[in-house]
Amino acid sequence: MEKKSSEPARPRIPPAAEGVQVNFCRNPACAQSGIPAGESTGRGQGTPKDRYVVVGAGRGALCLKCSGCGEYPPLKSNQGIAAERARLGAYLAAFTEPACPTEGCAQATVGISAGSPHYRRYGTSRAGSQRYRCSACGKTFSGGSATVGRKQSHKNRLIFQLLMNKSPLRHVCEVAGIAPGSLYPKVDFLHRQCLAFAGHRERRLQAGFAVPRLYIGVDRQEYVVNWTRRTNLPPLNVLESPPLDRKESKEPTDVRGLGPLRPSLSASRPAM
Repeated sequence: MEKKSSEPARPRIPPAAEGVQVNFCRNPACAQSGIPAGESTGRGQGTPKDRYVVVGAGRGALCLKCSGCGEYPPLKSNQGIAAERARLGAYLAAFTEPACPTEGCAQATVGISAGSPHYRRYGTSRAGSQRYRCSACGKTFSGGSATVGRKQSHKNRLIFQLLMNKSPLRHVCEVAGIAPGSLYPKVDFLHRQCLAFAGHRERRLQAGFAVPRLYIGVDRQEYVVNWTRRTNLPPLNVLESPPLDRKESKEPTDVRGLGPLRPSLSASRPAM
């Protein structure tokens, strides 16, 4: 039977994962805000104490107690946060363009978008995918397509427009003339296509492409929003500041955020 002293010591806080460490004080007014807790503390006289104390939060949960402001930030898994960050940013991964699959071919790293004289169209496959022939080695292969093998792909645009206009799913099925079992795979397909569209453009930002001089104007607008019931509180004034590029559009192109919601002081009764 092994001794307890031979067992590895349990870490004081969850260790950092992929450069992520979120176990620190989140009070912006505290001097220790953003400073993570120590993963281990020494013992004995003369050993500096950590800025935080690990205390119990009930039901087996642990949290930190900040010595600066007295806040109790809960302990979180850095590995889980790093995995979620990777999942959300997966659409930014580099797109692998179809190329000649022959090992050692001079055009194995040349995508089909290079066109002639590297590749030539060579009919279609049984599934309807475009086939190409490599001009270097003569190998034929399929280029693939996002809509190959999907039934009623001509209805994708209509379904996308209905979804963007917040139509209920039952109404989408009625207008498009499809069953619910066919709608949900199309929703997943449209979601993947939207991520691919966003990734194609946002990868240019990561590459550091040249941006011309922009003239951004910010206009402050205030909207009066009614409640859903007459018995609710008076209407709210929603404050927003949409930026506008005067060279490209005359309408606000992006809403960066909404201001604080506050009740209208001039309203004396609920809106009808």
